[in-house]
Amino acid sequence: MLDHKAVQTDDLYVPAEAHINFEHDSWVHREGDQLRLPSIVDWSPKSLFQLENRRFPLTLGHKRQWRWSLNATLPSGFDITNLPRDRKVGGECLSIERNAKWDPTQRSLRVTWTYLTLCERLTPEEYLEYRPLARDMLQLLNEEVVLGPLPKIEKE
Repeated sequence: MLDHKAVQTDDLYVPAEAHINFEHDSWVHREGDQLRLPSIVDWSPKSLFQLENRRFPLTLGHKRQWRWSLNATLPSGFDITNLPRDRKVGGECLSIERNAKWDPTQRSLRVTWTYLTLCERLTPEEYLEYRPLARDMLQLLNEEVVLGPLPKIEKE
């Protein structure tokens, strides 16, 4: 961890906000001549939606919003070969959204994921509605940014 900062923790009527900056030297995966950047999100709907159906409500907890942002400068000799499209998956109670911004002049990439829970519980009927959405949320979280080598220019 490089640093951390509590931005807003004083006002009970305004969401708390904290920033944590870190570096991770083994986070990017090399696959052949490609570099793959996985999601940095540490939340997953997988454990919440394992059952086929429920007899009792699923407790999601209090309302909350979490945001993760990845800022990366592309290494020289590489370009983006796959940048997952911006998209939002979920419903009124539970959702996750991904947005990406590429700045070709700075060769910088910013990917932001936003997780939102607005309901404390899902009824067994709502659970059945959200279960397929949970699979789509997992897919969104598993989509990677892929960097590939720039094409080599042959000199004549």
